[in-house]
Amino acid sequence: MRRAGARTGRRRSGSGRVADRLTALGYTHVRKYAAGIEDWVAAGLPTESGTRTR
Repeated sequence: MRRAGARTGRRRSGSGRVADRLTALGYTHVRKYAAGIEDWVAAGLPTESGTRTR
């Protein structure tokens, strides 16, 4: 089973498009966090970051 997560704000964000693409590729349990990253961080929830690759 593939799992992935993404968040999105009030408009169609890049992460929202990524979540849609992951779903189209067969990933399950993909989530869009409607309140946005700012609310996520303010709530003290964990985040991850890494090096961008192309």
